[in-house]
Amino acid sequence: MGLAKNADGEPSVQGPNDPFPGYYVSATALADRTKPVNDPTRYVDASKIPFIVLPGAMAREIGARPGDFAAVFNQRNGQSSFGEFSVT
Repeated sequence: MGLAKNADGEPSVQGPNDPFPGYYVSATALADRTKPVNDPTRYVDASKIPFIVLPGAMAREIGARPGDFAAVFNQRNGQSSFGEFSVT
């Protein structure tokens, strides 16, 4: 989704008590809508929650929705990982 923006369309910057002061607030499609738009804890923390992203058309074609569980398998090395799905 990009950056969280205020009513004027300006990107929100994290404050001194936020996880990464001075950095922009990154927005995701999967969010806790009970929290303000400029609150970084509203959005999924990519450093803690693994995720995959699919183009919107592909996601619609396979019926994927934000927050769906995903399993990814690497056929070259046999490793796998789990995470959540997000959209572009």
